[in-house]
Amino acid sequence: MKKISKLIISNKKLLIRLIIFFIIIVFGFLAWYFWSESQEKASSYYSEFHSCDTNNIQTESGLNDCYRNIAVAKKNLFFCNKIRETIKGVENSQYAQEFCYRKVAEAKQDISICKKIKISEMRYNCYGDVAAAKKDLSICDKDIVKKIESPSTYNDYCYVKVAIAKQDLSICNQIQDQCQKEWCYVGIAKAKKDLYTCNLIEDYSACDRLSDSLKVVKSGSTKENCYSDVAEATVDLSICNKIQDSYSKKICYVDIAAIKKDLSICNQIQDRGYCYVKVAAAKNDFSICDQIEDRTWKDLCGPMEVPNF
Repeated sequence: MKKISKLIISNKKLLIRLIIFFIIIVFGFLAWYFWSESQEKASSYYSEFHSCDTNNIQTESGLNDCYRNIAVAKKNLFFCNKIRETIKGVENSQYAQEFCYRKVAEAKQDISICKKIKISEMRYNCYGDVAAAKKDLSICDKDIVKKIESPSTYNDYCYVKVAIAKQDLSICNQIQDQCQKEWCYVGIAKAKKDLYTCNLIEDYSACDRLSDSLKVVKSGSTKENCYSDVAEATVDLSICNKIQDSYSKKICYVDIAAIKKDLSICNQIQDRGYCYVKVAAAKNDFSICDQIEDRTWKDLCGPMEVPNF
């Protein structure tokens, strides 16, 4: 019996040793696996960064765009942090980095990323972006959106974003601010390519168009801006003729000419230099610049970013 007991005890000890050995092997393998994964990821990240650095990008804004595009494509904030290292000036680098956070939050549809943003305007615009991406109006009514200095402004902006994403006019009608409501109609008209929606806007309304930072980027008749947007969305030149304001009508013609890459449309308007510049850029054919008579526009024509007016 004693021999049997000793044998059992001995076997138990052996089993325990085998179990411990097996656990060590498993942990060792897992440690190696995760290390190799992290090394591979780090190598991938370096490769991505290197592609931006070696792509002959000469400006801070160019590198910024490159890193942000990678961050959005990978849905990874890691790349946003690189932006802050490349841009001079604390304020500029913070804005660029947090704008990157905002775009990643939209891509991942992850509202928790918005909370990492310290610039208040950027943070609440981020909530609107995520709400639109998820087509979830309830995000606009969350306490995090309401607890700000101008809750109705950002809440309405959030409603506009979701309404356009869902192409739902009934959401526009819940917006308190009349101007934001009308720009909501404009956004849906453009998304649906529906001229009828423009007719919901008062004839003489002239609300300033707001950018996503709630700053004015375009002014004039709201209805005529709606016509212009639908004309651009449908690439229909005849809609431009509904516009009464001569300057707005001209810009509508220019936009259609650039989209269609059709220089003959430019010849239907006066002061056509800007139109030639836009078509030359759209076609990547800068021999068109030689046809411009106005010296100012001729100097602006070439392989560069074309200004918008």
